Amino acid sequence: MRTRLAFIRAWSTTALILAGTGAVLATDPHAHSHEETPSSPPTDKSIYWLDGKWTNQNGETVTLRSFEGHPVVLIMLYTHCEAACPILMEDAKRISRSLSKKAREGVHFVITSVDPERDSPARLAEFKKKHGDAVKLWSFLQGSPPLTLELEALLGIQ
Repeated sequence: MRTRLAFIRAWSTTALILAGTGAVLATDPHAHSHEETPSSPPTDKSIYWLDGKWTNQNGETVTLRSFEGHPVVLIMLYTHCEAACPILMEDAKRISRSLSKKAREGVHFVITSVDPERDSPARLAEFKKKHGDAVKLWSFLQGSPPLTLELEALLGIQ
């Protein structure tokens, strides 16, 4: 099975990761299948280790564990950013488009704000709407400042 992880390196306040089950999706457009490897339990480095409550763009409470069982593309950014964040969003959309329809349906794209003071659920909904149909199934999350810092620390973001 041909596999490739897609990683984007960005500035210190943003990150994109594939997380979740340990599954790797083939993202090579020339690959003939998009198989997943068997899942493995979360480790102490897993995003599922954080059991705090997040609020999505609809005002609903979710946990990162709710995304468990599928690969997750997680991006940390803030909606007022005009430098790296728009690039991260476009790169994530490009990753999504590179997946087969079936593979794309199995991947959760999760955007978490690094500016929970200004990125309210309403602001996240507005940001999501601005990006249109390409992100209609994506989740945009706001956490408390301590929870946001905890996720940043887990991901090694300074």
